[in-house]
Amino acid sequence: MVRIVGRAGPCERSAIASSAWLTPDNDFDERHSPMHLASILICVALSSSSEVEEQVRHEIERLHRCVSESTVAARLRKPAETKAALESLAAALENGSLMECLERLSPVREAIVTAQLRGTLSQQDGKPRSMDSVHPQVAAEILRITERDETIVLAIPAAVQALIDAACVQAEDYLLACGPQGKAVGEETGFYYLATARAHADYARFLKSLPHEDPLVRPPKLPELSGLLARIESGLLELYKPPAALGNHRDFIVASAKLKFARELFESGRSLASLRQALEAGRGLHRLKGGGQEAGREQLLQKIDEQRNDLESQDIDHSLATVLLDSAESVLLESSSSADEERMARREAAIAIDHLVPAYLECLRDAGRESVADHPTPSVTLTIVRWPFT
Repeated sequence: MVRIVGRAGPCERSAIASSAWLTPDNDFDERHSPMHLASILICVALSSSSEVEEQVRHEIERLHRCVSESTVAARLRKPAETKAALESLAAALENGSLMECLERLSPVREAIVTAQLRGTLSQQDGKPRSMDSVHPQVAAEILRITERDETIVLAIPAAVQALIDAACVQAEDYLLACGPQGKAVGEETGFYYLATARAHADYARFLKSLPHEDPLVRPPKLPELSGLLARIESGLLELYKPPAALGNHRDFIVASAKLKFARELFESGRSLASLRQALEAGRGLHRLKGGGQEAGREQLLQKIDEQRNDLESQDIDHSLATVLLDSAESVLLESSSSADEERMARREAAIAIDHLVPAYLECLRDAGRESVADHPTPSVTLTIVRWPFT
């Protein structure tokens, strides 16, 4: 088996093997799946962290090559930003943040794979294909991938399981939307939704196929999140008024989208993924509030080390929290000499240290004690939705 580590933590265990998407005849080839490649590239032996990081590095390089292809770049909304995101991932990997790379890889990979698949799904041998001819096979494959496998859940680090669950729900939602969107707007839009659904499902397959050794720590007790979700919603509603609402409209949209997604995951029984999204919604809330404290860079790095050591000294899988600390550390290490950028980096790190990690620990302490009745929701909640996650 392969031991997967993040920043030398006992909980971060994952590995990445390169994967191919579609064969020339546009059918997915199981011989090119991440599961098959993992069995070839990763021997049944203990792998060192450097070997695992090398596989991640190859994946980032492969995505770089994909973005360089003219057909893929033409379908990307922001190719320059996508390339910059890949470079940032490479920098994070060099700093030893393997788990953070897996998390930040999700949206980048989704965008690139969607751009790849839009062409291969909508055309065959240069001839256009109809949605009706493609949808049944792709939908069946997506639903097969997103089916929850309880036999492997306990063997996967919590942070990775949260990514898997989030990708599965997003795949199912986009799959549900592709038919109506295709009929209402046009087949090109329908194929975009179908490709996005397939990209999310492929990332879930990718993560499920990663080899994990038997856990050395206990999984976290699944938290009851109704209280946390209610507090974030109340905080956002309290702030949503002039002048904050006028000058930070985009930030409110992002935080509200994260909160909506957290509720959807919570209602579907995916507590770990829901907690991860709720913490990101909480990050947005504290940004709008103007937190956290602007401590010095070295002081923040010391706090990160102290919190990480405390978490890793316990026999519980705290990878959901350690990835927050890894991200905070990367923000501090990657900040430039610009005074404004360094100040923003310190603020982002302080939010993770002073608010997000404590909120995570509070949820685990409250697991099994809170109930929805303890935190009544408003009698009427009106949500106007155009896209699946806004």
